[in-house]
Amino acid sequence: MLVFCTSVLAPPCGAFAAGYGHSAIVQRDGYPVFTVDGKPFFVYGASFFYERLPRDLWRDSMVRLRSLGINTLDLYVPWNWHELSDGDFDFDGHTSPRRDLHEVMRLARSFGFKIILRPGPVIRNEWRNGGYPAWLLERPEYGMPQHDLLEGRYPPTATLQNANSDDAAAAWMANATHMHYARRWLERVLHEFEPVADLVIAVQLDDDQGAYIDNQTWPAPHLAAYLRWLASVVHGVTGPAEPVFINTYDMKVTGSSPVWAMGNWYQSDTYSIGEHDRTQLELATGLLQTQRDKPVMVSEFQAGWLEQPDDIRPRAADPSNTELAIGTIIGLGGRGIVNFPAQDTLYPSGMEAPFANAFYAWDAALPLDPTSTPENPRAVPTRRMGDIIARYGPQLASSHVVADAGIVYLTSAYDATRITNTDIAEIAAQTAATQRSCRAFSLTCTLVDLRYTSPAALERLPMLIVPQLPTPTAATAHLMNAALDRLAAYARHGGIVIPLSRPLDRALPNTLLTSATSLNGGLVALALHAAHHRRTVSFVPGASFATSTDGSGLGFLTIENYQPVNVRYGTIVLRPSSAQRIVLRDVVVPARRVLIAPVRVKAGHSGKRVLIAEATVEQRVAQSPAAALPIRRDQTLPDYTLQPVGAGKAMASLQDVYREGSDAVVLQNSVVRLVVAPNAGARAFVFEDLATGTSIFTTVGALRDDVKIEPPLSTVDKIAKYTHQFPAGMFNRPYTATIVPDGANATARFSYDAPDVVPHGAHFERTLSLAPEAHAFTVDEIAQFPGDEGATQRAVSVTSLAVGAATTMTTAIVLSPRPSPLVAETTINDPANVVGFYDTASH
Repeated sequence: MLVFCTSVLAPPCGAFAAGYGHSAIVQRDGYPVFTVDGKPFFVYGASFFYERLPRDLWRDSMVRLRSLGINTLDLYVPWNWHELSDGDFDFDGHTSPRRDLHEVMRLARSFGFKIILRPGPVIRNEWRNGGYPAWLLERPEYGMPQHDLLEGRYPPTATLQNANSDDAAAAWMANATHMHYARRWLERVLHEFEPVADLVIAVQLDDDQGAYIDNQTWPAPHLAAYLRWLASVVHGVTGPAEPVFINTYDMKVTGSSPVWAMGNWYQSDTYSIGEHDRTQLELATGLLQTQRDKPVMVSEFQAGWLEQPDDIRPRAADPSNTELAIGTIIGLGGRGIVNFPAQDTLYPSGMEAPFANAFYAWDAALPLDPTSTPENPRAVPTRRMGDIIARYGPQLASSHVVADAGIVYLTSAYDATRITNTDIAEIAAQTAATQRSCRAFSLTCTLVDLRYTSPAALERLPMLIVPQLPTPTAATAHLMNAALDRLAAYARHGGIVIPLSRPLDRALPNTLLTSATSLNGGLVALALHAAHHRRTVSFVPGASFATSTDGSGLGFLTIENYQPVNVRYGTIVLRPSSAQRIVLRDVVVPARRVLIAPVRVKAGHSGKRVLIAEATVEQRVAQSPAAALPIRRDQTLPDYTLQPVGAGKAMASLQDVYREGSDAVVLQNSVVRLVVAPNAGARAFVFEDLATGTSIFTTVGALRDDVKIEPPLSTVDKIAKYTHQFPAGMFNRPYTATIVPDGANATARFSYDAPDVVPHGAHFERTLSLAPEAHAFTVDEIAQFPGDEGATQRAVSVTSLAVGAATTMTTAIVLSPRPSPLVAETTINDPANVVGFYDTASH
């Protein structure tokens, strides 16, 4: 303890915060079980983006989340949302009602939610500056270019971790300013959560750490050291018992993570997921299986897709994807899933990253306004899975999948200093192919990492399958002796080894077809052995059976049907152990549905144990793609009330329309309403026909100021090629807004000085005016570029429109001279200066 307390990387010693440590990972019958207050707990969570929801919607949202079966709130706590300046914190909502974290905690307790806490310091949630306060990123230690900072991009080190996690971790630890302020922030947040510490069941360290199979995560001594430092800061407040984790996707060697690794999974861009997505999901979940003594959980799951920057809705995705993917995860042993998110939300003005849409929509189960009806189609499968977990959660959480075989994940079986990403990609592909082979032969297979698994865990497996070995290179010509020793010890204890390609480097007992020279030869051996092997679930490809360790006598049969037609199984034989044989007859799994059937063990007259199924399967309502959905009201604003304006009048006002603690400008007459957000670059998200409630502007916004000559892409932003495809301009800059007296018209003026515009900055000024009874408003735009004597720079204004089911779009411009004190008058009368593009798919 003395060493711990005096360590440079450890937090100061002192009393731990009361209340933390109510959750734990325990071992039962040799398998890890996640418990809360000593009882098995299946996490069925939802990312709750309170900062993207008006405070008065929080309660209704939680009511609806409960109705979906959600038992856990997953909470990002953005640093820059709560520490407004150095040492100036807002957790009670005194600067914005959306910052009232105390109310989130109070509601969470009143509804009985558990909490997964994700305080960063990095939050890569399409959130401005990756969650880092701008006042901190201005310091030279962060190397943040002014342009990147003002646009709201991620800190350079946070972008480095996409491909070079170890280098990024070294950079964080070398930044003494970061280490000081990150510690202070994490400790403050954890102390802030003390009133509900008993509800906090896990704390995430940073964000997206360890992700991607080609990332620099193994070997990664700096990454391991940084994660241990973050864990020590957390445990310095919570005590050492609080579970901490990272959220990752296809970590190169997941078993090497110094802390618990939870997974991320998002579907592809197909409408209905099929073999490709299933294979990717099996590999991603399988890699989580390779962790020693940690349960499989997925911290970010979404079978939809995020609305892209210039879209008016998320791309269509079959709601049945949700049930299929969740069922697949459960069938692979997943015992915790967080829906990311379960509700569509809307950013506070200007807080999105410049590659995000203000409407943070995922085609989620719940709409932005949780009281709206009818509910979104995705709510049905989300609730269906929630109902199963609500009823059988403890038994599921304490159950483990009975494996027929282990698949050896080979990456760590080679020299870490020589193996290449090309080698690892081939290993991953062959691993996934072997998982598909297991599925085809009705074998329940789990991934094992010879370096990081225990001998006891290996000995539980009747056979080990070694996938096709990678093409021999200097690094992969031979398996390391340590891996061969583990295989030899396994074989000596009676385990059967089946290599699927060229012979292993050492003769082993109980090894089939060691002379195989092709994948096909290995598959023949696997098929022949599988035919005589005791399958846990016979002749149902992809099915699995899990037995409980809690003494309840329950087991769970899981079958996913990815087919577009119902599948009937006349006979299913379950053999969870050599002493048990159970026959189920006439089991029907509807099209694109999942069967999770609880099965109870009862004593039979013969003294043998007999299993009797207790499951019913409801028919699925067919879902079809939405080709041209109407523009939903909740895509623009939460429900709001503004005073009507009488005929013959127009009104300009400042109102907190979005209920975020900052005023928007509203120009309104009796027929239309225009809403402009000054803190979001004076973007207009709403130009509304009051008779129909339809907005013609999309949630990426209209009247976006930009310039023709952009600064060059940042050399320190390592993911620029992914995040600079959308021109941000003054996307989320804070404009000054003033209501201007203008007779009967409603008029407002907006201005902003941009120091980063080439060559020497820019001044933007815009005046908007709406006349009584007018169906259109006028825009008077002025841009000044000091020091640009050659007049090479030009202003650009961009407006994104949602024009319904129209098939054509016309553009025109009429500008007349108007005296200006700022610049010499320029008159543009050329309609070619306006360009319009129309997307026939999204309208």
